[in-house]
Amino acid sequence: MVIYLFLVLNFRAFQRFAVRTNKRIEDASLFAAKRKQNFKNFREFFQSSKDL
Repeated sequence: MVIYLFLVLNFRAFQRFAVRTNKRIEDASLFAAKRKQNFKNFREFFQSSKDL
């Protein structure tokens, strides 16, 4: 019984950890995508202003 409770509690803790870690990975990849898009927009703006 004690071992069962230990496994259940550890599994729930692991699930919470996995969800938090997954959220951080999603946030980091979203941030990288936004940063890449911002850089692309800036480069296009710079090229268009250079042509003027």
